[in-house]
Amino acid sequence: MNITWYGDTTFVVEHNNTKLIINPKKEDQEANIKVFTKEQAESAKDPHIFDWPGEYEVGEIGWTSIPFERKDDSEELIYIFDVEHMKICHLGNLDTDLDEEKLKELGEIDILI
Repeated sequence: MNITWYGDTTFVVEHNNTKLIINPKKEDQEANIKVFTKEQAESAKDPHIFDWPGEYEVGEIGWTSIPFERKDDSEELIYIFDVEHMKICHLGNLDTDLDEEKLKELGEIDILI
């Protein structure tokens, strides 16, 4: 597994033949999976884009996206990815402390980004 940071909240996670981009900066970035912490208008056009809560799996990467409310009442997503038996958590643009209930929902995390 390789994890690369591209600035701000953009990361690429690669495992075998599966490439995941979190908050891609460019539409033309190729990947099996593209996830956004905020809803994207183009998600309806691209079957590789995920920007809503739920549990998913593509290739050898599984993940759960959990909604949280920001201070400005907008909703974003926290992602927990399962890669090589490790849990990677991406908190997005978290601007508030997580309450005990949300921390319990996240569970044990191996890598926090």
